[in-house]
Amino acid sequence: MISFNQKIQKFVLDASSKALATTGVNGLNVVPVSTIQIKDGKIWLFDYFMEKTAQNIKCNNNNNKVSLVCWSGLQGFQLKGVASYFDSGADFENAKGYVKQIHPDRKLKGLVILDVIEVFEVSIK
Repeated sequence: MISFNQKIQKFVLDASSKALATTGVNGLNVVPVSTIQIKDGKIWLFDYFMEKTAQNIKCNNNNNKVSLVCWSGLQGFQLKGVASYFDSGADFENAKGYVKQIHPDRKLKGLVILDVIEVFEVSIK
């Protein structure tokens, strides 16, 4: 297992491809991720179209285990953690302001905040 250090955080932000996996009332679900930030060591994922993903996270109460995989070429990392979903509150309002600046045509439905617990390298060496 690897620490979620500055090097890994930069890789996650710069990765060309990202996918978030959840499980819950909709069964196993994987969705591509486009907008991402890291604040205070937690990953912020912006929900424009994550209907099943949002439902899975919301339904699991205290068992919101998820996996985010980020890769560029043959290098990548899998991050496992616990997700929380917000569609109101201070963090959501901050996220709305950020989205308005970078994607004024998009409507933010929610914010997923991922608290990273484990990091694994998935690169081909």
